[in-house]
Amino acid sequence: MNHQWSVVSLAAVASISLSLSYGCSSSSFKGSPGSNNKNFNGAGTNGDGSPSNGSGSGSGPTDGAANGAGSGGSGTDGTANAGSPGQIGDTVACKPDTNPNSYNIMFIFDKTGSQQVTDPTNVRRSGALSFLSQFNNYVGKFPAAQVYMSVLAFNTQSIHSTNGWMLLNSINSSVIQQEIITATSNPNGATSFSPVLQDAANYFKQVNGLQNAQNGRNYVVFLTDGDPNADTPQAIKDAVDNLVNNYGVAIIAVATGPQVTAGGTQMVQSLALPAAATKFPDHLGRYYRAPDATTLDKTWTNLFGSLGGCK
Repeated sequence: MNHQWSVVSLAAVASISLSLSYGCSSSSFKGSPGSNNKNFNGAGTNGDGSPSNGSGSGSGPTDGAANGAGSGGSGTDGTANAGSPGQIGDTVACKPDTNPNSYNIMFIFDKTGSQQVTDPTNVRRSGALSFLSQFNNYVGKFPAAQVYMSVLAFNTQSIHSTNGWMLLNSINSSVIQQEIITATSNPNGATSFSPVLQDAANYFKQVNGLQNAQNGRNYVVFLTDGDPNADTPQAIKDAVDNLVNNYGVAIIAVATGPQVTAGGTQMVQSLALPAAATKFPDHLGRYYRAPDATTLDKTWTNLFGSLGGCK
């Protein structure tokens, strides 16, 4: 299965910042102007100080870099059209909060046959393992932070891991690592989002039964390289709405691979909900575009800086 990809702007996502309990800054974030952000004239703040790649009637933060950064652009009143995602920054420097957050994080990996072409070196795996290792260090530094993780994969079906939710600690870390390896091995088949998203809701039903997990922030990290060619938009929308509205999940949607159809891009972006916070003011969906291995690797680093800490 060969997917053709292109980038589409998304105002609701482009201005979101996910610096949860960390004050973070980063570099190398460039993109076209953001929307409805007043008083962002010229170069942006907390970025590398250079103008963005685009111009328009106004300027504002770009993709926003999940660390609260974004470069500006030309213009005067910040009312340009939605900005396209900027590049992921190379560095992250964070100061930990005295009250670190707890998390319930689910990985959902695309296991379709096209992964052999779009991610031949399996950066989705190496990045996820690095993300896991960094969170392992996080809970070691902050014992009050409870982090539960679970792993699913998909092609036209939802593919379960051996275990459900697991509390991240020195014992379980190796088990979660093996779950990630299994979920990113032997890709095959076509693409359908809704079965695995429906399954994810069943997993999040269990959260209140886990010790202290009900106090954590619920996230799905969803990676895919393809158009859901074996699914329907309504089924996907219903599954996403269920996760977000009934289980308080924020979805981090990552479109990977060098080429994407306009329809595929729009569908992946539509997963990045909620656009407005409810329980926590900074608990929001997020969309990332990772067209190559280097950017995907940086995306994983950026995600960790956003959710839990610094490398």
